[in-house]
Amino acid sequence: MNTAHPKYNHAKVIGAFLKTFRGFSSHKWAAIGLHPGQGVILFELGKHAGISQSDLAKAVNVSQPTMAKGLARMERSGIIKRKQNPADGRASLNFLTQKGRDLLESFNASWAEIESQLFAGMTEQEMTAGLAFVKHLESNLTKG
Repeated sequence: MNTAHPKYNHAKVIGAFLKTFRGFSSHKWAAIGLHPGQGVILFELGKHAGISQSDLAKAVNVSQPTMAKGLARMERSGIIKRKQNPADGRASLNFLTQKGRDLLESFNASWAEIESQLFAGMTEQEMTAGLAFVKHLESNLTKG
């Protein structure tokens, strides 16, 4: 007999989905040469060339040390380059290299494939309702 509260079963299903999504997307991104977490950094650098490390960390909601480690790995891989900030010599600005721009194109194509598979067989109305549901869940977890 299942004595668990029904709401906990919902959370369990959502947790299983998140684990599956994370594994599926990580596999796709590894196939194009990205480590976990690099895709979102790549995406932000594509939108904001020359962004500082601190602003980039805020944009992707990670700590400064986590961002520093990620950027160092991407710089070693030739995905980004850093230039000293002329307004603040202690800080650097981050830019995609040509390799990074090419990787961003592959990332965007991979993301489109993921979305296509994720929403396969769903109507526009179902997708809209599902996204509203997920946004509501996120809002509940980020309140106060």
